[in-house]
Amino acid sequence: MTKRIIFFSFVFSSLSLLLFFELFEPAEAEDEHAPIGRVVWVKGDVKAIGADNATRALKRMSDIYLHDQIVTNKDGEGQIVMTDNSLIVFYPDTSTKLGQYHFNPKKPQSSDGKTTIELAKGGARVVTGWVAKSEPKNFQLKTPVAVIGVRGTDFSAALNVSGQLDVEIKGGNIAVSNAAGTQELSFANKKLYAEVSSQTSAPAILQTRPQAFLSEPALVPSSMPGTPPVPKSPEEQKQSEAAGAASGSGDAGGAAGGAGDGGGEGGGTSGGAGGTGVAGASVSSTSFCL
Repeated sequence: MTKRIIFFSFVFSSLSLLLFFELFEPAEAEDEHAPIGRVVWVKGDVKAIGADNATRALKRMSDIYLHDQIVTNKDGEGQIVMTDNSLIVFYPDTSTKLGQYHFNPKKPQSSDGKTTIELAKGGARVVTGWVAKSEPKNFQLKTPVAVIGVRGTDFSAALNVSGQLDVEIKGGNIAVSNAAGTQELSFANKKLYAEVSSQTSAPAILQTRPQAFLSEPALVPSSMPGTPPVPKSPEEQKQSEAAGAASGSGDAGGAAGGAGDGGGEGGGTSGGAGGTGVAGASVSSTSFCL
């Protein structure tokens, strides 16, 4: 009888411990060997330099890892989708590092997500995903002259050869900041462009679209399997529709070309490199799941 009581006491204690650890599961440790994104399309020479300094040629469906430095040559362009469904398009002659990233697809609305993109040269277009949606302050794009913070948005940033930063917003709101000051861009308020000439110069609003954004690479709407779509607020939906109407068929056509031709991996090239050409260009309504 005593042995039976001891046995059942042991079973009860074990079940209690299991329940405790299920209820109070610690945060998942970062796995630097787990992919954090995937290539949607590339054109020309696009490569990734990993944390171990090994270089990989990128092609459609290549995996992207934490601390990867994405490098394009003068004829190279490409796009990746992150596991939180944010999209990054890389301009020619660009160097961008994925400095920090954390996202759990099982808990997309968690506020502990983190994204830090470091743009050293060239340009990139970013459509933010779950990390910025759930906790905007946890998303940043850093450049040598300023930092861009977001609030659920679509924007482009480009550094010219002299180091000047140009910024364009295509939806939502962003803050462009450095030690000299801050400027907020708002698609709704039609404050669309800004420039930062140096680390010691405050960001300044521009009235005309910078040259860098007149022929930027196309953006192909994409998503990662296992990650739910990022919901849009009514305001974001209106902005997206307005931007889509302004862009006409150029962006959608480029997206369709990229999706159709990107399946061939020979030479690592896809056909999705058409420019948007119009201020306010946005993501087309068609999305491709990789």
